[in-house]
Amino acid sequence: MWTTRLKGSKLSTYIKEILEQIDTKDFEFFDPEIAGGQIVSVAEEIVGAEFVSGISANAMDINYATTRLGLQGNYKVGNFLQDDVPDLSGKIAIGNPPYNDDSVGRNPIYDKYLARLVTSNVAKLIFIIPTNWLSQTHTKLGREVREHLRNLGIQKIIINPEDLFEGVKVGTCTVVCDKEYNGDVLLVNGTTKESIVIDDFDEQILTVFDVVTLELLQRLKPSNPYITKSGAKDTDKWRISTSYRKENFEIEPLNTIKVMEPNYKSQKGYRVFEAFDTKEEAEVAVEFYKSFWHSKLIKFIMRKTRTSTTLDNPQLFWIPTIDRFDKKFTDQDLYKHFGLTDTEIAIIEK
Repeated sequence: MWTTRLKGSKLSTYIKEILEQIDTKDFEFFDPEIAGGQIVSVAEEIVGAEFVSGISANAMDINYATTRLGLQGNYKVGNFLQDDVPDLSGKIAIGNPPYNDDSVGRNPIYDKYLARLVTSNVAKLIFIIPTNWLSQTHTKLGREVREHLRNLGIQKIIINPEDLFEGVKVGTCTVVCDKEYNGDVLLVNGTTKESIVIDDFDEQILTVFDVVTLELLQRLKPSNPYITKSGAKDTDKWRISTSYRKENFEIEPLNTIKVMEPNYKSQKGYRVFEAFDTKEEAEVAVEFYKSFWHSKLIKFIMRKTRTSTTLDNPQLFWIPTIDRFDKKFTDQDLYKHFGLTDTEIAIIEK
């Protein structure tokens, strides 16, 4: 199973800061997969080794962690996903579980750890997991992670610093739960310590901490978002399209929009905005589309909301809509059309 390698000193300091904000008096700690041992090492420092335990499916991980870090807690070989669910009443679960299995498709399994923790009756949870579920509101993974976290008493989601892991670009967060908690969920920037209350836990959770920007995105979000079609549709027409896949989308969120001719050889790799019967119609309309989709406003929104290298329709849910593409739009046209304030425009232009 795959998990991330942690930067020892940075991770230890980071986790210690989080644990010190939590009431740990009279609680024991348990890690369902100790891996490198950095997290249980911090727990031993805070409450004492006699109150810390954990398991790992790999005996070598336990030997490595205890030898390298001098761990003295109670650590045994075990598989949290396959063994009987332990009773964790009165305990705090901590850890950085494996994110995916060893299959070719690298199926997510961190949600399965959350599911088992729900049935374990654990009192509190401080867990590092990927951030991919934040944007997944229409997938089984996204729905189930939310359900598990609710059942565990989610209090806050801390967006971890990007350099918390050595050589890994996976976005991660630390979820903090308390079974007795049933209030607002806080989203926290782990680097700047800024925080906001999550408006709707069931919707896509944006990692945006500027209040003006967040309110702008929420105000412009359409009730009927744009829908694109596969390039394999309407193959006999002239289609306005863009590439389905885009690397580094956080810098340049959308590939060039262009006219795709009928029966284009790699049309499955494209998403289509509109199809026309003639080349002339398409070549006129594509300039209208370019002026909108490559505008400062739309690029700004996509940088804040796009979460995938593939341009599936959920990636367009935050893009404000216009009735028709029948003219070229300037940035000022769009600012005026959508009623942006001077403050909002200044943020976009910055």
